[in-house]
Amino acid sequence: NVALPQDQHPRIRREKRRGKWNTIIAGLDPDATDLEALLKTLRTSLGTGGGLSADPPELILQGDHQGAVVTKLREMGYQAKPAGG
Repeated sequence: NVALPQDQHPRIRREKRRGKWNTIIAGLDPDATDLEALLKTLRTSLGTGGGLSADPPELILQGDHQGAVVTKLREMGYQAKPAGG
């Protein structure tokens, strides 16, 4: 029972943490998606740092990359949507 990328609907939002913008990717299935590999791909393509939060499972990228992340995830087959402001 594996959720394919096209069956997942990640939400990409921006959040200010410690005074800096971060891009948060939520709503991915941690069992069906290799979150660490996806994080590495996004960090490399955007040239930024980031990490994983365990509970809830989210990818966190440093900086405001909401538009670029939505575009990249859609290219990879995800039904990504921007969320929030």
